[in-house]
Amino acid sequence: MSETQTADLPGRLSSSLDQDESIDVLDILLVLARDRRRIAIVTLIFLLLGAAVSFLLLKPNFTGTATILPPQQQQSSASAMLGQLSSLAGLGGAGGLLKNPADIYVAMIMSRTATDGMIDRFHLQAEYKTKTMDDTRKAFKSHVTD
Repeated sequence: MSETQTADLPGRLSSSLDQDESIDVLDILLVLARDRRRIAIVTLIFLLLGAAVSFLLLKPNFTGTATILPPQQQQSSASAMLGQLSSLAGLGGAGGLLKNPADIYVAMIMSRTATDGMIDRFHLQAEYKTKTMDDTRKAFKSHVTD
């Protein structure tokens, strides 16, 4: 290294490079300890800048949900009898597969698309005095399921 390059390096670091062309870990730690306040301030500034960007400029993240309904099939007499015993759902796991058609209709009515359509058609957001559509959906579902 030339003298102009080593003159820019701080204290012991430049003399260390002149002697054996290596950097001592202790020298690096001394530089970090001496400039700890500047490092903390720069880190804090960029932390605040990142928080401001994430809260003010970025769009919100949305979550999608889906309800999978089983196909409606003609019931044989054996499956009809097994459906009557649905209170014993732990019996081989078959109880979860047999759905009452009324359960299927309730799931369809409680879907987001149908719920939003009913909220818009009957102006339920004004009726429930809610600010967001999500709050209106929650209020609607609490009124319907109670």
